[in-house]
Amino acid sequence: MLVVSSCISSCKSAQKSHARYQVSDKPSSALTSKEWNERLQRDLNRVVEKRNEIDGRMATTLPSSGEQSLYNEMVAAYERNDELSFQPRFQRMMADHAKSVWADDAIYLAGMLKFSNKQYGQALQLFAKILENYPESNKARAALFAKGAAYRQMNLLPQAKEIFEQVQSRFPGSPESRRADVELRIMK
Repeated sequence: MLVVSSCISSCKSAQKSHARYQVSDKPSSALTSKEWNERLQRDLNRVVEKRNEIDGRMATTLPSSGEQSLYNEMVAAYERNDELSFQPRFQRMMADHAKSVWADDAIYLAGMLKFSNKQYGQALQLFAKILENYPESNKARAALFAKGAAYRQMNLLPQAKEIFEQVQSRFPGSPESRRADVELRIMK
């Protein structure tokens, strides 16, 4: 997510000042605004495709500005712990942009919001959805760890222990693996 976000922001700033640059395939003239935008979009789509390939995602294009603003609104509602504002935006994101590059992030935020509001059963369902639908995503290891934490909060220690051990075996050396190790030591 960070790679795409930084690429988008740097490309947007480059777009504003594109008239100053010469391009090698047009040696003596600058690209027109339309040509520049087409080239930027093509390059950004390549970045997203590569990221999707790595993450095992389905989306192949950059998020639309509406999708991006919807996701930003979701993040703002999450940061305010405003479930009433978050939920309709999350539902709209899943209905309209289910194959978005941000779909797994949106589900993870929804799960963490449920977790922070002590709705552990619903949080577990959302974390399981990430693990089932996006097993290679950047949120899979965090979702698996959060699933173990939810079981621990529900005082279901055998299930929590099993999940924390899965985190250690599936994601060795990751921050979540180290956190799982700490949780397992505390549970003994």
